[in-house]
Amino acid sequence: MRSSFFIYLAFVFVVGIFVAATGQILFLLPALVFVFWRRPFFLGVLGGLVLVLAFFYHQEADAKIFASNLYNQVGQVALGRALITEDIDPGGNYQSIIAVYLDEKGRRGEKFLLKLPAHPSYHAGEVISFSGIWERPENWSEFRYDRYLARQDIYVLLNFPEAEKVGELKGFLFSIWHFKRKLYRQIISFLPEPEAGLAAALALGYKRTISAADKTVFSETGLSHLVAISGAHLSLLAGLFFLLLKNLKFSRRFASFLVIIFLWFYVILTGLSASALRSALMSSLILSGIGKRWQFSNGSLLLLSAASMLLANPLLLRDDLGFQLSYLAMLALIYGQTLAETKLGKGPVRSLLILTILAQIVTWPVLALNFGRVSLVAPVANLLVTSFFVWLLPLLLSNIFISFFLPIPFLWVGTYLLLHYVFLLSHFLVNLPLSSVALNISPLGAGAYYLFIFGFYLRLKKKVSFKKSPQLEDFLDQFKNNLK
Repeated sequence: MRSSFFIYLAFVFVVGIFVAATGQILFLLPALVFVFWRRPFFLGVLGGLVLVLAFFYHQEADAKIFASNLYNQVGQVALGRALITEDIDPGGNYQSIIAVYLDEKGRRGEKFLLKLPAHPSYHAGEVISFSGIWERPENWSEFRYDRYLARQDIYVLLNFPEAEKVGELKGFLFSIWHFKRKLYRQIISFLPEPEAGLAAALALGYKRTISAADKTVFSETGLSHLVAISGAHLSLLAGLFFLLLKNLKFSRRFASFLVIIFLWFYVILTGLSASALRSALMSSLILSGIGKRWQFSNGSLLLLSAASMLLANPLLLRDDLGFQLSYLAMLALIYGQTLAETKLGKGPVRSLLILTILAQIVTWPVLALNFGRVSLVAPVANLLVTSFFVWLLPLLLSNIFISFFLPIPFLWVGTYLLLHYVFLLSHFLVNLPLSSVALNISPLGAGAYYLFIFGFYLRLKKKVSFKKSPQLEDFLDQFKNNLK
């Protein structure tokens, strides 16, 4: 069976999810026209069926809230036991805990969010008793907090109820998160704040270990993607791991297998962010050789990973900002890098600057819709930080693991200096005049902008002759050559 068949169905599925996510059922008609346009009858019918099923699949996921038993108990007394099912971010002035309700027989029910004081601290795998009042998530400004939680199947919360630990369960995931806590303790033992908080975000995926003020600085300088687990993290670490295994004389197939295991372990360890999942899916397809056997292009691999993630959770496209930014940036890199380099030339600095500007061009409408501001210094900030990032992350992780055996503070000096450099640079750039500007844009305006960008790309592509776009995830380019 030809790979184009799978790509077609994946694309149709994503289009169906997109139509449902926009809330514009009128988009179904042009989408169906596209599905049938110049297609064999059977393929068109199959594509139309997939499109309609994707549309209603999203609608059904969106309506789950009304079938929630806990949601229908909002305002009533909440009394019972719950199992903490996920790792708890150690930052902030309170604990934000995702738990699952346990009935009288210990069977697991619905998930909900618990907000508890910072002390005493709780951990994944612990069973707690609670007493409070069920509440709905409250939205603020333009942020739909209810949708943000609903994408995780969370529809209600408890704000600072009476709670205490009454038991603890063992399990594979709980062991992983217990190990993650040990890694975090190593970081805070050897680094001062705020560098320790940044290190915890970079290496372990914690979000609340960085202060709100510093998060604003990183956002306004375009560095937010570097202080959260992203595709760049996965690409860099997996590439280094693969090269290490290759130098140790492992076969390419076995090395690829070990790298895939490492990728998914790290994604689970760091919290399953959308951008990390996207990178892990694409990387796994390439490392397993599927892309080679089925002749999937980079864009096709990106589409397959998107379809896989939306099949698992159709609400990601509308309600997960990380998902939106990750895929938009990758689209720009895959379809714009070679085109831009053909016109502007190549070179380490020039290529990095091109990639940064391309990412900014395609993501600024989404950032403006969500935050109301757009960074103007992002290309410079990314150029100055990314060149050091390839040293910072491996050095940080090495320090964490080595410190278990050699707890020598001096070994952390290089890591501290690089982390401190990120703070110095970002605070310097954010204080420049017009480092960021307030910008309001409507969803309609954003849609018109993307249509213009798409049309401009098609027009420019006709005038430029270039080869197939190279693999753009840092390590994947080397991998495909090594795996041949």
